[in-house]
Amino acid sequence: MNKKTKRKKFYFSTLDLVYIALFAGIGIAIKPVTASISGIIRSIIPLPGGSLLGIVYTFIILTGSGLVKKTGAISLIGIIQAILVNLIGFGSHGGLSLITYTLPCFFSDFISYLTGKLNNIFSYILAGGAFNFFGALLVIFLYQRGIVTSLLILIGGGISFTMGAIGGALSYYAVNIIEEAI
Repeated sequence: MNKKTKRKKFYFSTLDLVYIALFAGIGIAIKPVTASISGIIRSIIPLPGGSLLGIVYTFIILTGSGLVKKTGAISLIGIIQAILVNLIGFGSHGGLSLITYTLPCFFSDFISYLTGKLNNIFSYILAGGAFNFFGALLVIFLYQRGIVTSLLILIGGGISFTMGAIGGALSYYAVNIIEEAI
């Protein structure tokens, strides 16, 4: 075999990496809008803003990873977002953004792997619900301590899973529409 016919096969194609970077960037670009809405919601309900706006975050991340259709895409989007948030200075978590952005993505990636690698609506709903649920629980645990924490975990967890599941379902339909258009 000559060197021209023997090529190394990489896990993510160039198009996959473009999707991952694009959707990670969209997730960060939408941050100023969602942060202002989140501030209003937090003044009314003492839950993390992301738990209620999880539809948006989940939709963006799962749409990007749904177009890639490979295990690890959700995690890679989360890692890129965590790096961008720290470089740009968005968010109120500081260095903990590396944890609050990546761990929910790792968990969601694991759930999507167990349920079919984002090949059906069930896997999107569970991955989206798991992503938002784990993210909200992480933020409540790290930042909102006190007597009401256990109540917030119960209420926030249910709301977060529901919002993430809705975002997952919407991203399933968006991926199908995008794939038909391409």
